[in-house]
Amino acid sequence: MLRKAVIALFFVPFMTWAGSNDEGIISTLYVDEWRQVGIKLQGGFPNAEANKECESYNGYAGTDADAPELKAALLAAKASQSIVRVSVSGCASSGSWLKISAVYIE
Repeated sequence: MLRKAVIALFFVPFMTWAGSNDEGIISTLYVDEWRQVGIKLQGGFPNAEANKECESYNGYAGTDADAPELKAALLAAKASQSIVRVSVSGCASSGSWLKISAVYIE
């Protein structure tokens, strides 16, 4: 029994760091000259809001990282109106966006 408790305690930090996942169609795509890319989903990010991923969240999720694959995926998803699953964790460097860690296009 003690062994199971120790194993469970090992996984707790990883489970709390996991972030949130939300699905939807990209309603708004924002891009600027400073490499920032942000999106809004038609249904918003209810799981991220419920998990309080970013207290100062303004409706956008995005990144300012040099991640051309991520940016190309977001642009393709917007152009095709595909359903996307967006994984977020915390705030982006702007402080008011959810930080995108991964995007899955269906």
